[in-house]
Amino acid sequence: LRSRTPVWSQAASSLVLDFAGDVLASARNFQLVGDGDHSDEQVLCQYAKLGPTSFGLNILYPLSVAQAFGASLTTLFWT
Repeated sequence: LRSRTPVWSQAASSLVLDFAGDVLASARNFQLVGDGDHSDEQVLCQYAKLGPTSFGLNILYPLSVAQAFGASLTTLFWT
């Protein structure tokens, strides 16, 4: 697994990831992809801020709930 590489957005003047939904900007947001072909990056784990005090965690096989939850806990003290 590896972190998905963000792309530059002229509109936001920053690096961004496409979360395909209503996600709030946060330093804790991340996406993990398989380490295979870079042209078809399937997101296997996505952690994103949905509201002032809520986050969403989406996972796909081969990750387990425990593995994805552990990855999300690593962001606990990020600023």
